[in-house]
Amino acid sequence: MIYFCHREHYNVELKEILVGDDVLQLPKDFFDVGTNQGTIIDSGTTLAYLPDLAYKQLIKKINAAQPNLKSHIVNQQFICYKYSGNVEKGFPVVTFLFKNSLSLKVYPHQYLFEVEDQEWCIGFQDSNLQTKDGKDITLLGDVVLTDKLVTYDVEKKTIGWIEHKCSSTIKVKDEESRKVYTVRGDKLSHSSRIRTSSGIAMASFFFVMSISFIHPMLN
Repeated sequence: MIYFCHREHYNVELKEILVGDDVLQLPKDFFDVGTNQGTIIDSGTTLAYLPDLAYKQLIKKINAAQPNLKSHIVNQQFICYKYSGNVEKGFPVVTFLFKNSLSLKVYPHQYLFEVEDQEWCIGFQDSNLQTKDGKDITLLGDVVLTDKLVTYDVEKKTIGWIEHKCSSTIKVKDEESRKVYTVRGDKLSHSSRIRTSSGIAMASFFFVMSISFIHPMLN
């Protein structure tokens, strides 16, 4: 159960994070959702921000995939590598596990971005975000939503997604006329993709999970 609070962010019940097949060793209640805590999904944020304990373990496990690579810092914040190989084969998939065994996979080409030729940086950051009552905040931005169709249902308080090649076609349904249209995913405007209340809905199967809106109350 996720409670409806303030109307500012989508708050979801994250349970675990896997890097490859390894589960991050975190306290059982680490991602528990409360009035002013939990995991925020925000498509308006570019990167993903994790609490310090989760972030350090995640980076350690990503580094373990390439023990011979020496990392360096770019722009005083990004952990980067010089790597000439195929990142999909050389780095692990990061999986976020939510309530009801729902999962969201983030592939290496999605969380690694190339800043220079063969120089790759990690799109996960240490959040250093807390509520006023000292609870850590996890913020998942657009980096985890890459190559996915995402739907937000405000009335039912649910969010859903499905992996999708965004340059290919998708079907959308006008809920008023019941007509189904085939359009290219990359031609949909941002507002069209999320405006479920206006009568546009994705005619696809989505993983769906409960959400609520919370006020982050950041320091």
